[in-house]
Amino acid sequence: MSIGAVLDALRSDYPEITISKIRFLESEGLISPARTPSGYRQFSHADIRRLRFVLSAQRDHYLPLKVIRAKLEEFDASPTPDGPVLTAPPDVVSPADTAAPRTGGPGGGGGGGGFDGGFGGTVPRPRSLSAVGPWTPTGPSDEDPDRALAGVSSGEDVDGVDRETVLAEDGVDEALLTSLEHHGILRPDVSGRYEPEAPVIARTAASLAALGVEPRLLRGLRAGADREVGLLTQLVTPVARSRAPEATRRAHDLSGELAALSGRLHALLVGSGLRHGLRR
Repeated sequence: MSIGAVLDALRSDYPEITISKIRFLESEGLISPARTPSGYRQFSHADIRRLRFVLSAQRDHYLPLKVIRAKLEEFDASPTPDGPVLTAPPDVVSPADTAAPRTGGPGGGGGGGGFDGGFGGTVPRPRSLSAVGPWTPTGPSDEDPDRALAGVSSGEDVDGVDRETVLAEDGVDEALLTSLEHHGILRPDVSGRYEPEAPVIARTAASLAALGVEPRLLRGLRAGADREVGLLTQLVTPVARSRAPEATRRAHDLSGELAALSGRLHALLVGSGLRHGLRR
């Protein structure tokens, strides 16, 4: 399959998937599609299964790339016909699953077992979903936490997206996109292109706008995100500038973990705050 065909095959299950994302995963060595004599990628069914594994591990279990890479290396050492899978004892659940129950989607989410996601061990499964709390996030979300700070540490040259790509998202029109730019939520570069996350950000903003949260009200979130990036960058930069071997790789892995944990903590704090407000 061509990279475009792969995009079409995965988009229904992983709406956030982009060509840039696939290229990035290839550059990280998580997939290795064949190449035609002219240089075009050719993906096999095994490559597709591998991609699904990576995307599900990130989205459903918030795994950093270094953990995903280790699990793929385990599979490569002892391959099976069904491809790499995530398995776990039936009585544990990952920290991500206790944070907010999910439903639907391949690779688990709401009903499957959890496992040690690389953040310090497993968590006992609650007796029922009510133990987690009634609040469940809805709408689109950025399901690629490792990308949030990747450029800070690795210096990766990531392809941006154009205005037409952002406008192709559900609920996003010229008026909304212009407003997001005006209030600093999205920041196009000098050529008018956006960061790869822009389509997901715009789609999320459209969902919020449908619930009455206008783009101007998101300026505080943007400012908070900028402050958070500044804080976490102070932790990543010394690692990236170290002269130790694999410094860039270590900095990238650290940035991925920080982004995932920070995003999870933010979601937990917002959910807790909303529940507390409703009890007043």
